[in-house]
Amino acid sequence: MFRFLLLLGLATACTKKPESAPPPIGPILPQIDTENDLFRLSRYNSTFNWYQNSPSKLPSANASAHSPWMRVRFNPVAATVLSDNGKLARNGFFPRGSLIVKELFEGENDSLRYLAVMYKDSLHPQQAFGWVWGEFEANGNALISLESRGSLCTSCHQTNSRDMTRLFDLHP
Repeated sequence: MFRFLLLLGLATACTKKPESAPPPIGPILPQIDTENDLFRLSRYNSTFNWYQNSPSKLPSANASAHSPWMRVRFNPVAATVLSDNGKLARNGFFPRGSLIVKELFEGENDSLRYLAVMYKDSLHPQQAFGWVWGEFEANGNALISLESRGSLCTSCHQTNSRDMTRLFDLHP
């Protein structure tokens, strides 16, 4: 009996306990596999922060390729790097998991027509310059697909020093 307990004790002591998976590095991001996933993520909720803390519509800059009127919101991850005046510093970068949604309107009093979306995930297979790009009609119909990797967007968005975002230079 003693020999059995000794062997059992040794077997138990020598058995390696399974290790748990290491904690993820950085934020756990929602899975974005389709345009619909990106559109759902971009839908408004109360945790978003408006550009310059105001939901007012602004006239788009002449240099913008988007509709004549717009307003922009940031998810809480993106908002962490905005200054008191609601801007990203020159040569600044948004953290992974940031979401920027530009709501586009034909007129100041018109209803939402389009959404232009930038989602920061440099590890996403369809990213370009660290961002996943999309543009949608208000009903969710994709105008710019994930597969395009922002090819219609990046040539203009590269012309700044604020992590591919033009808003802060075009709208002081």
